[in-house]
Amino acid sequence: MKPDVARIVKDANLDRWKPIQVEYGHSALRILAPDDCRVLEMPETPALGNPREAIRRSIQQPIGGNPLPTIVRDKAKPAGDLTVCITTSDITRPVPYKGEAGILPPLLELLLQCGIRREHITLLVGTGTHRPSTPAEKIAMFGADVVAQYKIVDHDCDDDAMLVDLGKTQSGTAVRVNRRFVEADVKIATALVESHFMAGASGGRKAVCPALVSKETIEKFHSAAFLDSPRATNLVLTGNPCHEEAVEIATKVGVDFIINTVLNRRLELVEVFSGHLVLAHQQAVELLRRIVAIPVEREFDIVLTHGGYVGTSASIRSALNMSSTPSLRCIESPLKVRSATGDSATAPAGSNNPSSRARKSSASVRLPPAESPATTMRLASKPCSRSHR
Repeated sequence: MKPDVARIVKDANLDRWKPIQVEYGHSALRILAPDDCRVLEMPETPALGNPREAIRRSIQQPIGGNPLPTIVRDKAKPAGDLTVCITTSDITRPVPYKGEAGILPPLLELLLQCGIRREHITLLVGTGTHRPSTPAEKIAMFGADVVAQYKIVDHDCDDDAMLVDLGKTQSGTAVRVNRRFVEADVKIATALVESHFMAGASGGRKAVCPALVSKETIEKFHSAAFLDSPRATNLVLTGNPCHEEAVEIATKVGVDFIINTVLNRRLELVEVFSGHLVLAHQQAVELLRRIVAIPVEREFDIVLTHGGYVGTSASIRSALNMSSTPSLRCIESPLKVRSATGDSATAPAGSNNPSSRARKSSASVRLPPAESPATTMRLASKPCSRSHR
């Protein structure tokens, strides 16, 4: 204990304080908290009983758009001549790509059934400003079979040869996007949908911006001009300038199809949303709100929380970025909000190392009235948002 803290608490009566275990990486921290503190956490949400079938059904019955076989058929080339680019998250996001609950096997199987040649399919890791993924990370994300059989490329926001100029957005942002994705005949974006402190929610359009754009475009996306908006916050899409900018850029690119996932507090697959860039993502966010938003009747004086999953140690800058956000205290631990307060107002209770996954984080925010009840909300979200993603 730090000396200044020790001096403060040495005469305090801690007899009625209770021990609480706070998960921290693979272990747990034992802390003491007042006996009347409240623990707010996400409710248990059951995982899909048959995830592989649910993924297939989602892809075959898309929301607001054509199924992939129709998209492939409507292109101006024979299927065997088409190129397909699938943008993915990097290791800092626990997107379920492999295994029984993985979205890649059914997707790749369907593309091959449509007549797409295996050598014409590229997985493009959307790194934003992150370093390239390592060979071991690619296997951890996608599985050894996929790594051995498919081309996998990392985006580089600083490589001018990798970028193509698509003009400007209405706000004046210069749009430079990964050339491989832009020039692909079929563009598919995959992602995890979780609460995001500035874009409202991850997933959907964010698989393009900021994941596949230039550093200059990313810097504008993260600029004070956008972040100062009161609507640039968790679970708010309408009127959110970050969300709207990303949608405009992804629309300009021409995403053909998305596959977005929602996970529960244990990082198990809860639902899959496939189809139209905007409409499928909106439905995913609607489910997310029901899972992660915890209504409370008042704000708390003290909140102990964390920044959630930040991937490997090389991505620790994401955690440092989040620790500067007033509503978050960044430690890699589980989804528990600990508040020391005598208030007894009732509130309904509302995860990850690179492969085994830890837990979700929680943030205290006040949502603008257009998209939330007039109450303070505690948002329990999985990973914290990465720096420049």
